[in-house]
Amino acid sequence: MRIFLVRHGVAENKRLSEFGRAQIRESALKLKGMELSGVVLCSSPELRAVESAEIIKEEFGLEKFEQCGWLGAWVSGLDVAGGLVRASEACNPTGALIAVSHMPQIEDLASALGCREPADNGSIFEIDPEGEWAKRL
Repeated sequence: MRIFLVRHGVAENKRLSEFGRAQIRESALKLKGMELSGVVLCSSPELRAVESAEIIKEEFGLEKFEQCGWLGAWVSGLDVAGGLVRASEACNPTGALIAVSHMPQIEDLASALGCREPADNGSIFEIDPEGEWAKRL
Protein backbone atom coordinates (compact mmCIF):
# COMPACT_ATOMS: atom_id res chain seq x y z
CA MET A 1 0.00 0.00 0.00
CA ARG A 2 1.24 3.42 -0.94
CA ILE A 3 -0.35 6.57 0.48
CA PHE A 4 -0.15 10.01 -1.11
CA LEU A 5 -1.47 13.35 0.11
CA VAL A 6 -1.99 16.06 -2.50
CA ARG A 7 -2.67 19.67 -1.62
CA HIS A 8 -5.36 21.21 -3.81
CA GLY A 9 -4.34 23.69 -6.49
CA VAL A 10 -4.40 27.48 -6.19
CA ALA A 11 -7.97 28.71 -5.81
CA GLU A 12 -9.83 31.98 -6.29
CA ASN A 13 -13.17 32.37 -4.51
CA LYS A 14 -12.98 28.72 -3.39
CA ARG A 15 -12.71 27.39 -6.98
CA LEU A 16 -9.53 26.32 -8.74
CA SER A 17 -7.97 29.00 -10.87
CA GLU A 18 -6.59 28.08 -14.29
CA PHE A 19 -3.14 28.06 -12.71
CA GLY A 20 -4.46 25.75 -9.95
CA ARG A 21 -5.88 23.39 -12.57
CA ALA A 22 -2.50 23.28 -14.31
CA GLN A 23 -0.77 22.56 -10.97
CA ILE A 24 -3.05 19.59 -10.32
CA ARG A 25 -2.70 18.25 -13.85
CA GLU A 26 1.06 18.30 -13.35
CA SER A 27 0.69 16.54 -9.96
CA ALA A 28 -1.64 13.95 -11.46
CA LEU A 29 0.79 13.25 -14.30
CA LYS A 30 3.64 12.85 -11.79
CA LEU A 31 1.56 10.31 -9.84
CA LYS A 32 0.45 8.56 -13.03
CA GLY A 33 4.07 8.26 -14.12
CA MET A 34 4.72 6.19 -10.99
CA GLU A 35 2.59 3.42 -12.56
CA LEU A 36 0.43 3.00 -9.48
CA SER A 37 -2.13 0.20 -9.48
CA GLY A 38 -5.38 -0.25 -7.61
CA VAL A 39 -5.75 3.50 -7.06
CA VAL A 40 -8.38 4.70 -4.60
CA LEU A 41 -9.00 8.46 -4.62
CA CYS A 42 -10.62 10.52 -1.89
CA SER A 43 -10.97 14.23 -1.29
CA SER A 44 -11.94 16.87 1.19
CA PRO A 45 -15.51 18.03 0.52
CA GLU A 46 -14.26 21.60 0.00
CA LEU A 47 -14.86 22.71 -3.61
CA ARG A 48 -11.19 23.45 -4.42
CA ALA A 49 -10.22 19.94 -3.27
CA VAL A 50 -13.14 18.30 -5.11
CA GLU A 51 -12.15 20.07 -8.34
CA SER A 52 -8.57 18.91 -7.80
CA ALA A 53 -9.74 15.31 -7.26
CA GLU A 54 -11.83 15.51 -10.46
CA ILE A 55 -8.68 16.29 -12.45
CA ILE A 56 -6.77 13.42 -10.83
CA LYS A 57 -9.74 11.09 -11.43
CA GLU A 58 -9.76 11.98 -15.13
CA GLU A 59 -5.99 11.50 -15.52
CA PHE A 60 -6.19 8.04 -13.92
CA GLY A 61 -9.40 7.07 -15.75
CA LEU A 62 -11.15 6.36 -12.44
CA GLU A 63 -14.93 6.09 -12.30
CA LYS A 64 -15.34 7.91 -8.99
CA PHE A 65 -13.79 9.25 -5.83
CA GLU A 66 -15.12 9.68 -2.33
CA GLN A 67 -15.51 12.95 -0.47
CA CYS A 68 -14.35 12.46 3.12
CA GLY A 69 -14.97 14.85 6.00
CA TRP A 70 -11.75 13.71 7.67
CA LEU A 71 -9.84 15.49 4.87
CA GLY A 72 -11.68 18.79 5.37
CA ALA A 73 -10.09 22.19 5.91
CA TRP A 74 -11.46 22.31 9.45
CA VAL A 75 -9.86 19.09 10.80
CA SER A 76 -6.47 18.50 12.44
CA GLY A 77 -3.49 16.69 10.98
CA LEU A 78 -4.18 13.91 13.49
CA ASP A 79 -7.73 13.52 12.12
CA VAL A 80 -6.26 13.22 8.63
CA ALA A 81 -3.80 10.59 9.89
CA GLY A 82 -6.62 8.56 11.46
CA GLY A 83 -8.68 8.78 8.29
CA LEU A 84 -5.73 7.66 6.17
CA VAL A 85 -5.28 4.61 8.39
CA ARG A 86 -8.96 3.67 8.12
CA ALA A 87 -9.09 4.30 4.36
CA SER A 88 -5.89 2.36 3.68
CA GLU A 89 -7.20 -0.64 5.61
CA ALA A 90 -10.06 -0.85 3.11
CA CYS A 91 -7.70 -0.72 0.11
CA ASN A 92 -5.89 -3.46 -1.74
CA PRO A 93 -2.53 -4.03 0.04
CA THR A 94 -0.70 -3.57 -3.27
CA GLY A 95 -2.75 -0.54 -4.29
CA ALA A 96 -2.42 3.19 -3.74
CA LEU A 97 -4.50 5.70 -1.82
CA ILE A 98 -4.45 9.29 -3.08
CA ALA A 99 -6.06 11.85 -0.77
CA VAL A 100 -6.62 15.53 -1.64
CA SER A 101 -6.56 17.86 1.35
CA HIS A 102 -5.39 21.23 2.65
CA MET A 103 -2.69 23.20 4.39
CA PRO A 104 -1.93 23.11 7.33
CA GLN A 105 -3.21 19.54 7.71
CA ILE A 106 -0.80 18.06 5.16
CA GLU A 107 2.17 20.03 6.43
CA ASP A 108 1.34 19.21 10.07
CA LEU A 109 1.12 15.49 9.36
CA ALA A 110 4.28 15.44 7.23
CA SER A 111 6.13 17.43 9.89
CA ALA A 112 5.04 15.01 12.62
CA LEU A 113 6.60 12.26 10.47
CA GLY A 114 9.89 14.13 10.06
CA CYS A 115 9.36 15.93 6.74
CA ARG A 116 9.79 19.68 7.11
CA GLU A 117 9.04 20.57 3.47
CA PRO A 118 6.33 23.16 2.73
CA ALA A 119 2.94 21.95 1.47
CA ASP A 120 2.60 24.31 -1.49
CA ASN A 121 -0.47 24.15 -3.69
CA GLY A 122 -0.33 21.04 -5.87
CA SER A 123 2.42 19.44 -3.77
CA ILE A 124 2.48 15.68 -3.22
CA PHE A 125 3.63 13.90 -0.08
CA GLU A 126 4.09 10.17 0.23
CA ILE A 127 3.20 8.87 3.69
CA ASP A 128 4.61 5.63 5.05
CA PRO A 129 1.71 3.22 5.75
CA GLU A 130 3.39 2.32 9.06
CA GLY A 131 3.52 6.00 10.08
CA GLU A 132 7.32 6.11 10.24
CA TRP A 133 8.10 8.77 7.63
CA ALA A 134 6.80 11.21 5.02
CA LYS A 135 8.53 12.70 2.01
CA ARG A 136 7.64 15.38 -0.49
CA LEU A 137 7.82 14.23 -4.09
